[in-house]
Amino acid sequence: MSIIQNNLKAVVFSSSQEITASYGPIIKLQALGSNTGHATVQRLEFGNTFVSGGTEFKADHLETNEIQIPAGSVIDGPIGRVKGKTNSWIAYYIGSVTDPNA
Repeated sequence: MSIIQNNLKAVVFSSSQEITASYGPIIKLQALGSNTGHATVQRLEFGNTFVSGGTEFKADHLETNEIQIPAGSVIDGPIGRVKGKTNSWIAYYIGSVTDPNA
């Protein structure tokens, strides 16, 4: 599911799904879950470098350690690629992202 507002778009993705940005970064990730829960990512690639006409993301920093974020909290970008591990996430982005449900 994607939501579009003032050129900022959002997509919800769940555990084990991966999304990759193109033509612009993921601006923010928000962890979803119960009030006392958390969500975990298992891979997070930061950066705002796009090559091949904007279609290919190149990471400036790669984090492969699992990161737990309390539900409702956010990780600020720019982020080019993220892979969830537990619970769901909302990714707010400019440009486009791969469809996690495809």
